[in-house]
Amino acid sequence: MYVLANQSPTVVVVDDESDVRHSLRLVIEAMGLTVSDFESAADFLSYLDQPGSSQVACLVVDVILSDMNGLELVEQLNAAGRRFPFVVVTGHGGDALELRAKELGASAFLLKPFQPAQLQRMLNNALS
Repeated sequence: MYVLANQSPTVVVVDDESDVRHSLRLVIEAMGLTVSDFESAADFLSYLDQPGSSQVACLVVDVILSDMNGLELVEQLNAAGRRFPFVVVTGHGGDALELRAKELGASAFLLKPFQPAQLQRMLNNALS
């Protein structure tokens, strides 16, 4: 996990692939945004218990994680009253999966690989 230490709103990335987290971080930081990234849902949930976690502005989450389905993570957050705009990124698409993400309130559903400009557009929409 790598967290930038400042108080600006943060885009959180949860993806179990380090190369993907690194790429997402570069794209998001190029937008001038602060990024925190986590390799598991459990790591992110632990982070939420720390001071400053209320600054989460948006969540970028993969569907397939090592410890939990990314949509299950969103369901758990919603049930706890912690709702953030979120963008789903996945290499495993499908109409049913995309529909479920939209039902949970996803701002966007992006299939890997995608162009950095696509993610930037989706994040701008989610953050507006």
